[in-house]
Amino acid sequence: MTESKIMRRGREETLLLGKNMKPEERLVAFLRHTQLVYKVYQAGVKYRAGLLPLRKRRISGSQ
Repeated sequence: MTESKIMRRGREETLLLGKNMKPEERLVAFLRHTQLVYKVYQAGVKYRAGLLPLRKRRISGSQ
């Protein structure tokens, strides 16, 4: 599987940003990322438990 130019450029830019960050900045970025991932996970748990309202499902081909 080949990767797209956009994905490759995004990955390169992310690596460059990480290299230019101070250790404290990388730690804060990692913490924020972890918190966001946890929020997404919790939303999935609530959705599966039926605590969040169901969204209307789109029928493919109609928009």
